[in-house]
Amino acid sequence: MEKQSGGKKLSKHWDTRHFKLYTSGILEYYKKVSDKKPCGQLDLSLCTKFEQDDNDKLLTKINDPASARIWTLRSNNAIDANKFRNCCKDLVGSALEKDVCDLSG
Repeated sequence: MEKQSGGKKLSKHWDTRHFKLYTSGILEYYKKVSDKKPCGQLDLSLCTKFEQDDNDKLLTKINDPASARIWTLRSNNAIDANKFRNCCKDLVGSALEKDVCDLSG
C-alpha cells in the first residue's frame, strides 16, 4: 500500500509503506518489510471519518482529529482496498454504508 506524503514539501507524492493493523485498532507503517520499528502509526479508534474516495476506488481517506490530518492511503488493487477497509470496519465495530463510515458516533 502507499501513503500520500508531502505535508511540508511543495508537492504531494506517494510513498510505498508496509502496514500492520492490530486488533487494538492501531495501524502502524514501516518503510521496509524488514524494519523492526514503525516510522509512524494511526489509532483508528480515534478517527472520525473513514471513506472510499469518490474518484479513485483504490484510495481510502481517514480523518484523524488527533493530528488534524486526513490520511490518504492507496491500495494496489480493488481487492486489497476492500480487504483493508473491511479489516478496519471490523476493528472499529462500525458498518460501512455507501463506502463511508462516520466513526464519531
